[in-house]
Amino acid sequence: MDYVTLADFRAQMGQMWDKVAEDGALVLTRNGKPFALITETEEAFVQEELHALCRARAELAVRSLREQFEENGGSEMNLLDINERIRAARLAGMGE
Repeated sequence: MDYVTLADFRAQMGQMWDKVAEDGALVLTRNGKPFALITETEEAFVQEELHALCRARAELAVRSLREQFEENGGSEMNLLDINERIRAARLAGMGE
């Protein structure tokens, strides 16, 4: 899978579409960091592929949360501590 800058993608769009068709996917970068995936799809499978992508992202998020939980001593927390952290996170989210 190739990594392509947004500027290169814009400048060579026709070639980039060919590359997506050939390789199946392309990673767009902005400021040197990946920020978008362009993947080949078929009309009949768009919804299923979007659903699979959302499910994969959710699984990655859960894995990350579990790792953070273990790194921060979460396995030693009791239910009261866990609920307090959840409440604090919810309150912090409401302030955004």
